Amino acid sequence: MFGFETRRPRILFALLGFLLAWALAPGPSDAATLGASGVPRVAPAPVALPATTAEFVALQRGDIEGRRFIGDGGFGIRTRNGTLINFYGDTVVSATGNPQYPKAATQKTYMMRNNAIIHGGGRIRSATSGTRLLSLNSFVDVPAAQRIPGGTNYYWPASAATRYDATAKVDRVYVFLSHMFTSDTGTGLWNFSQVGSRLAEYTFDAKGTLTLTRLLATPMKANDPAGIKWGAGAFVDAGYLYAFGSSKIDDPWIWGNDFYLARIPVSSIGTATAWRFWTAAGWSRSATAVIPVIPNPLGLEATLAMVRDPATGALSVSYKEFTFIGSRVMRITAPALTGPWTADPEPLATLTPLVPDGYTYCGTDIPLAGSARGVIVSHGNFTPGTPLEFLGIRAVI
Repeated sequence: MFGFETRRPRILFALLGFLLAWALAPGPSDAATLGASGVPRVAPAPVALPATTAEFVALQRGDIEGRRFIGDGGFGIRTRNGTLINFYGDTVVSATGNPQYPKAATQKTYMMRNNAIIHGGGRIRSATSGTRLLSLNSFVDVPAAQRIPGGTNYYWPASAATRYDATAKVDRVYVFLSHMFTSDTGTGLWNFSQVGSRLAEYTFDAKGTLTLTRLLATPMKANDPAGIKWGAGAFVDAGYLYAFGSSKIDDPWIWGNDFYLARIPVSSIGTATAWRFWTAAGWSRSATAVIPVIPNPLGLEATLAMVRDPATGALSVSYKEFTFIGSRVMRITAPALTGPWTADPEPLATLTPLVPDGYTYCGTDIPLAGSARGVIVSHGNFTPGTPLEFLGIRAVI
């Protein structure tokens, strides 16, 4: 998840798994300059932004410059010029055989742990360059100095927010990354845990390049799986970057998460001591005094995507209730980030798995063309070897 679900099965990891290396900024297209006969190729037709959720899913799961990316835990942001950037966790990459992209046709099938799909200016593409994809890498990897020995370290995107920097004339995109760890000695789908988080700051310029500028510390303590998972949600408002933190009570009968709130001035995101935390007395330096702003009985998953209504200013979150065991997609609303949060009386949708052994999770709002929005959910299956058509994102509304 992309987001991160601390109890999320490694749906796509059950198919494929690879060690990854440090990711670089995206490179040029893999498009051919000459066709098979030596005749200059025809430029691909512009790809319009999706107007509906169904169009969004079809484009994100379709042929993207000669490759297919089937990812889960997807969520997205809209830049100032209307470009859509959608982030994914575990993603199976494969070649489509599109003759317009001969380099992509040599792509070996593998699973990357995180990626972003950029759709704007009539083009839809992977943020991870063709060279990186051919080398079987992800968009961004855990730096060597932060890796825990004895297993595989990787990032799952958890949440994102953006603001326009008028001075630098770029969008600044803030992505919280969950540092995940899979032990070499463990077994089963649940052999992973979140051991930390990082705040990735990207710039998105007029040329459409998404560039990682900094990886920063968050309030989450390192190697503390039982602590609050800061970065579970992100929102930028009035000069502050807000971060939600999620925590699940250690009880097999409780599937909802409590959510806490912290903030930091965007001008100080590189200063760890600048974080402040919402408490019963207001904003405080003390991370131990936090109180939930969204309580677990509402049934939220471990991450959220915050949406503000431009007309009323009201805030909302759409989510898959109770993760794997629930069937409803719900929406909660509030007048402020600190609440109070209340659930709509009726669900947005009631889901049925695509196959008997399937399940749904990671419900979230996503941006569409213009100011439109939709809701997607991810689909998984416990049966090994399940065809990819039954995995990854699906449209809800």
